Amino acid sequence: MKLRIYLIPVIVAVLFSCGGVAQQIEPNQGESVVIVGTGMASRMTKFGHFETEIYLSFPSKDLKIRNMADEGNTPGFRPHPGRNYEYHFAFPGAKELVKEDFRIDTKSEGHFEAPDQWLTRLRADTIIAFFGYNSSFDGEDGLERYKKEFEGFVKHTLTQRYNGYGPPKLVVVSPT
Repeated sequence: MKLRIYLIPVIVAVLFSCGGVAQQIEPNQGESVVIVGTGMASRMTKFGHFETEIYLSFPSKDLKIRNMADEGNTPGFRPHPGRNYEYHFAFPGAKELVKEDFRIDTKSEGHFEAPDQWLTRLRADTIIAFFGYNSSFDGEDGLERYKKEFEGFVKHTLTQRYNGYGPPKLVVVSPT
Protein backbone atom coordinates (compact mmCIF):
# COMPACT_ATOMS: atom_id res chain seq x y z
CA MET A 1 0.00 0.00 0.00
CA LYS A 2 1.40 3.37 -1.01
CA LEU A 3 1.13 6.15 1.55
CA ARG A 4 0.29 9.52 0.04
CA ILE A 5 0.39 12.68 2.06
CA TYR A 6 -2.44 15.05 1.20
CA LEU A 7 -0.81 18.10 2.66
CA ILE A 8 -1.95 20.66 0.13
CA PRO A 9 -5.72 20.35 0.56
CA VAL A 10 -5.21 20.87 4.28
CA ILE A 11 -3.08 23.97 3.70
CA VAL A 12 -5.31 25.24 0.90
CA ALA A 13 -8.30 24.75 3.19
CA VAL A 14 -7.26 27.71 5.30
CA LEU A 15 -8.28 31.00 3.77
CA PHE A 16 -7.33 33.94 5.92
CA SER A 17 -9.54 36.98 5.62
CA CYS A 18 -9.65 40.17 7.65
CA GLY A 19 -12.72 38.79 9.38
CA GLY A 20 -10.68 35.81 10.58
CA VAL A 21 -12.92 33.31 8.80
CA ALA A 22 -11.40 30.10 7.46
CA GLN A 23 -13.07 28.26 4.63
CA GLN A 24 -12.33 25.61 2.05
CA ILE A 25 -11.16 27.02 -1.27
CA GLU A 26 -10.92 25.31 -4.61
CA PRO A 27 -8.71 26.71 -7.37
CA ASN A 28 -10.36 27.65 -10.64
CA GLN A 29 -9.34 26.32 -14.04
CA GLY A 30 -6.04 27.89 -15.17
CA GLU A 31 -5.55 29.75 -11.91
CA SER A 32 -2.28 31.50 -11.13
CA VAL A 33 -0.97 30.54 -7.67
CA VAL A 34 1.91 32.60 -6.30
CA ILE A 35 3.91 31.67 -3.21
CA VAL A 36 5.41 34.50 -1.15
CA GLY A 37 7.27 34.28 2.11
CA THR A 38 10.57 33.64 3.72
CA GLY A 39 13.00 30.76 4.26
CA MET A 40 10.65 27.78 4.41
CA ALA A 41 8.91 28.73 1.18
CA SER A 42 12.17 29.79 -0.45
CA ARG A 43 13.78 26.41 0.24
CA MET A 44 10.83 24.76 -1.50
CA THR A 45 12.30 25.96 -4.82
CA LYS A 46 15.05 23.37 -4.36
CA PHE A 47 12.56 20.50 -4.06
CA GLY A 48 9.37 20.15 -6.07
CA HIS A 49 7.27 18.37 -3.44
CA PHE A 50 4.91 21.22 -2.52
CA GLU A 51 4.05 22.24 -6.07
CA THR A 52 3.79 18.57 -7.10
CA GLU A 53 1.25 17.92 -4.35
CA ILE A 54 -0.78 20.93 -5.47
CA TYR A 55 -0.86 19.57 -9.02
CA LEU A 56 -1.73 16.07 -7.78
CA SER A 57 -4.53 17.48 -5.63
CA PHE A 58 -6.05 19.39 -8.56
CA PRO A 59 -4.93 17.49 -11.69
CA SER A 60 -7.54 18.88 -14.07
CA LYS A 61 -7.15 22.54 -13.10
CA ASP A 62 -4.09 23.43 -15.28
CA LEU A 63 -2.64 25.59 -12.50
CA LYS A 64 0.29 27.96 -12.91
CA ILE A 65 2.49 28.10 -9.79
CA ARG A 66 5.29 30.59 -9.16
CA ASN A 67 7.42 30.79 -6.01
CA MET A 68 8.57 34.35 -5.22
CA ALA A 69 9.72 33.62 -1.65
CA ASP A 70 13.17 34.60 -0.46
CA GLU A 71 15.03 34.28 2.83
CA GLY A 72 14.76 37.40 4.93
CA ASN A 73 11.46 38.55 3.47
CA THR A 74 8.74 39.72 5.82
CA PRO A 75 5.12 40.59 5.04
CA GLY A 76 6.13 44.22 4.50
CA PHE A 77 9.82 44.05 3.55
CA ARG A 78 11.05 42.24 0.43
CA PRO A 79 14.54 43.49 -0.40
CA HIS A 80 16.37 42.72 -3.62
CA PRO A 81 19.78 44.07 -4.69
CA GLY A 82 18.43 44.86 -8.16
CA ARG A 83 15.52 46.92 -6.85
CA ASN A 84 15.52 50.59 -5.87
CA TYR A 85 15.18 51.14 -2.14
CA GLU A 86 11.58 52.39 -2.20
CA TYR A 87 10.55 49.11 -3.86
CA HIS A 88 11.88 47.02 -0.94
CA PHE A 89 8.59 47.66 0.86
CA ALA A 90 5.76 45.36 -0.16
CA PHE A 91 2.87 47.76 0.21
CA PRO A 92 2.18 51.44 0.92
CA GLY A 93 2.82 52.19 4.58
CA ALA A 94 4.97 49.09 5.12
CA LYS A 95 8.08 51.17 5.78
CA GLU A 96 6.53 52.43 9.03
CA LEU A 97 5.52 48.90 10.09
CA VAL A 98 8.73 46.93 9.55
CA LYS A 99 11.61 46.69 11.99
CA GLU A 100 13.68 49.85 12.25
CA ASP A 101 16.76 47.94 11.01
CA PHE A 102 15.03 47.50 7.65
CA ARG A 103 14.48 51.23 7.14
CA ILE A 104 18.11 51.91 6.27
CA ASP A 105 18.56 52.96 2.64
CA THR A 106 21.07 50.50 1.18
CA LYS A 107 21.45 52.62 -1.96
CA SER A 108 20.55 49.61 -4.07
CA GLU A 109 19.74 50.39 -7.67
CA GLY A 110 18.14 48.56 -10.50
CA HIS A 111 14.96 47.84 -12.35
CA PHE A 112 13.77 44.70 -10.56
CA GLU A 113 10.03 45.18 -10.06
CA ALA A 114 8.29 45.81 -6.74
CA PRO A 115 6.30 42.93 -5.15
CA ASP A 116 2.92 44.25 -6.34
CA GLN A 117 4.26 44.67 -9.86
CA TRP A 118 5.42 41.03 -9.88
CA LEU A 119 2.09 39.80 -8.55
CA THR A 120 0.30 41.79 -11.25
CA ARG A 121 2.63 40.48 -13.97
CA LEU A 122 1.90 36.92 -12.75
CA ARG A 123 -1.84 37.71 -12.57
CA ALA A 124 -2.05 36.14 -9.10
CA ASP A 125 -5.44 34.59 -8.35
CA THR A 126 -4.28 32.87 -5.15
CA ILE A 127 -1.40 33.88 -2.92
CA ILE A 128 0.06 31.38 -0.48
CA ALA A 129 1.94 33.32 2.21
CA PHE A 130 4.61 31.78 4.45
CA PHE A 131 5.54 34.41 7.05
CA GLY A 132 6.26 34.53 10.76
CA TYR A 133 9.22 32.32 11.58
CA ASN A 134 11.94 34.97 11.16
CA SER A 135 9.89 37.46 13.14
CA SER A 136 9.50 35.00 16.01
CA PHE A 137 13.12 35.68 16.92
CA ASP A 138 12.11 39.19 17.98
CA GLY A 139 10.31 37.60 20.94
CA GLU A 140 7.38 39.17 22.72
CA ASP A 141 8.87 42.64 22.23
CA GLY A 142 8.39 42.33 18.46
CA LEU A 143 4.98 40.69 18.55
CA GLU A 144 2.82 43.84 18.34
CA ARG A 145 4.96 45.29 15.55
CA TYR A 146 4.72 42.01 13.62
CA LYS A 147 0.94 41.82 14.09
CA LYS A 148 0.58 45.31 12.59
CA GLU A 149 2.90 44.47 9.70
CA PHE A 150 1.06 41.22 8.95
CA GLU A 151 -2.35 42.88 9.23
CA GLY A 152 -1.17 45.60 6.84
CA PHE A 153 -0.03 42.92 4.38
CA VAL A 154 -3.37 41.07 4.58
CA LYS A 155 -5.48 44.21 4.19
CA HIS A 156 -3.39 45.49 1.29
CA THR A 157 -3.30 42.13 -0.50
CA LEU A 158 -7.05 41.62 -0.28
CA THR A 159 -7.74 45.02 -1.86
CA GLN A 160 -5.61 44.36 -4.95
CA ARG A 161 -6.72 43.11 -8.36
CA TYR A 162 -3.53 41.37 -9.49
CA ASN A 163 -5.46 39.20 -11.95
CA GLY A 164 -7.23 42.23 -13.40
CA TYR A 165 -10.73 41.55 -12.09
CA GLY A 166 -10.95 40.52 -8.43
CA PRO A 167 -9.09 40.24 -5.14
CA PRO A 168 -6.81 37.24 -4.68
CA LYS A 169 -7.58 34.36 -2.39
CA LEU A 170 -5.04 34.53 0.43
CA VAL A 171 -3.83 31.31 2.03
CA VAL A 172 -1.67 31.70 5.13
CA VAL A 173 0.74 28.96 6.13
CA SER A 174 1.95 29.29 9.70
CA PRO A 175 5.56 28.58 10.66
CA THR A 176 6.35 24.97 11.50
